[in-house]
Amino acid sequence: MNNDLLIFGDICPTDDYRHLFDSDNPNKLFNDVIPLIEKSKVCIANIEAPIIREKTPILKTGPTLSFSKNEADCIKNAGIEVFSFANNHIRDHGNNGVENTMDYCDENGLKRIGIGRNFGEAKKAFSTIIDGKKIS
Repeated sequence: MNNDLLIFGDICPTDDYRHLFDSDNPNKLFNDVIPLIEKSKVCIANIEAPIIREKTPILKTGPTLSFSKNEADCIKNAGIEVFSFANNHIRDHGNNGVENTMDYCDENGLKRIGIGRNFGEAKKAFSTIIDGKKIS
């Protein structure tokens, strides 16, 4: 089976699953999904929290979520190259969390959707070409 475009999510290291986010062994988290990722030409995942250097939680109701660099590396090392952040938790650590997330993606050559350094960048649609066809 060919998986030209693979999209999935919500990936989030909650307390119950945080131990599976191992940058040296993404198979612990992704297990039998790894072959699907490897066969895809483009893989997009919703990353359900900011990637932070330090905790700067906002005051809110509900859980305050985040990824460490090591946890984000697990996703990157699994072969996922497009991170979507258009979700309700991206601002759980305020502006610092958003900035850290963009820095992480930019420093690691990852495409990001749903956040930007300005409004135009944040609302820009992702597009790519697969087998000569534009996908947006």
